[in-house]
Amino acid sequence: MTKLQSIVAEIKTLPVEEQLAVFSEFTHLVVPVEDDIFQFTEEELAEIRDILENDKGAYTMDEVFTPLLEKYAPHHTA
Repeated sequence: MTKLQSIVAEIKTLPVEEQLAVFSEFTHLVVPVEDDIFQFTEEELAEIRDILENDKGAYTMDEVFTPLLEKYAPHHTA
């Protein structure tokens, strides 16, 4: 298991609200502060919450974050 996989596995053990907090902190690390476009609406947060609540451990961090970045911040994808 890579270090990233280990971190993701540890995050998945947290309650959903704490997972959302980690996700929020992650976005602040990877998105420039001056970028106001990357603010989630309540609908977007509900979608993220649904993904996290229904996760059965079958997703990698890339599988979760890449589609979200492509959908909500396409100019930030690699």
